Amino acid sequence: MHHDVSIHGISQTFSCRETESVLSAAIGAGGSALPVGCRGGGCGVCRVQVLEGQYQTNAMSSEQVSEEDQAQGIALACQLFARSALILLPVGRKLSTTPGSAPDLFQRFLARSGARKERVS
Repeated sequence: MHHDVSIHGISQTFSCRETESVLSAAIGAGGSALPVGCRGGGCGVCRVQVLEGQYQTNAMSSEQVSEEDQAQGIALACQLFARSALILLPVGRKLSTTPGSAPDLFQRFLARSGARKERVS
């Protein structure tokens, strides 16, 4: 069975079989608005929020998608399987502030250098 998947905010819709991940279907459709990373559920590059529709997920890194995130419909597109038509909002990688992580080191660098921190949306 196939389901239509739409990306919120742009006019991209593609068809996704229930047996393929949403990310694989997007790549197969060409010109995907979804960023591609490890394709294994660990890097978080393909994080999306499901705004509408029914879906199922395979195992995802809890560092990238917490239980709270999952309750808000956030999943990794590489581990997301459509069970109905979906509307997705790409939300990108969750930045870790674990001591020693790249975002943590960058924030400490900014603090030491006196550079202004600005939030980019």
